[in-house]
This record gives sequence, C-alpha cells and structure tokens, in this order.
Amino acid sequence: MKMKMERLIDFSLPLKSFAAMIFAGFMCLYMAAGFLYAAITGNPFEYAIPFAFVIQGAVLSLLISCLWGLFLSEAVIQKRRYFSRIVMFALSLAALLFAYSLAFLAMPAKWADLWLISTGGVGAFVVVLAVISEMYFRATGKRYTKILESYKATMD
Repeated sequence: MKMKMERLIDFSLPLKSFAAMIFAGFMCLYMAAGFLYAAITGNPFEYAIPFAFVIQGAVLSLLISCLWGLFLSEAVIQKRRYFSRIVMFALSLAALLFAYSLAFLAMPAKWADLWLISTGGVGAFVVVLAVISEMYFRATGKRYTKILESYKATMD
C-alpha cells in the first residue's frame, strides 16, 4: 500500500506544480491581455478577474496538466517517440480547448474576448514548451551519442 501511495505522489506532484504554473500564466496573461485590449479598442478595462474565470482557469489548468502527464511524462506512455507524443498532446489540447470554449463561452460575458486570448496564449505556450523540450532532448541525445562514440573509439 505504501508503494502505491509513493507512486501516486511521484506522479501527481509534478502535475500539480505544472497546473499551478499554467494557472498563474492564465491570470498574468488575462491581466496583460486586458490592458492591451483596452488600449487598442478604447474600452475601459476593470482590473479585476471575474470569479467564473478563476474557476474555469483552475479547471482548465488541471486538465492541461493531466494531458501533459498522460502524453509527455514517462509514467504512462513509455515506448513511443517524443515527437509522436507531442503531436498527440497538441491535438488533444486543441480538442480540449475547443470543447472548453463551446462549453463555457456559451454564456454571454463581456470578458469572453480576453478569455479566448488568454486561453489561446496559454495553449500556444504549452505546445511551444513541448516542442522546445523535444529539440532540447534531441540535441542532448546527439551530444551524448558523440561522447559515447568518442569513448568507444578510445577503448578500441
């Protein structure tokens, strides 16, 4: 029983941290988007975050973090190439954001434009982060391969 609890904690702790990072990104991006949107359109911007947005942002952050853990961590999918997992993650994230937009933006709200900007920005950031991680892993793998080949050459 203790071993299962440790595995659960090892799996959920990074997801919780990533969800908190995404949520903070939502809040910061909402405020920045509101400031820019107000400057561009001339509409006044209230520097308050609607409670519904906070709840939606928290739920969406948890869902994005779960998708990240499902597709991009080694805990669930282990035998697939990282690039194919990025593609699956990006497609599932796009589907999630589309479904989430339909579900929560059906209610009229004056902050819906900012929600779309914030959600799209965070979604794009998460996909870019995954692609940068893939590029880093490939570069690191190539560097280690070169080191291993030079080591093998000295051993012969």
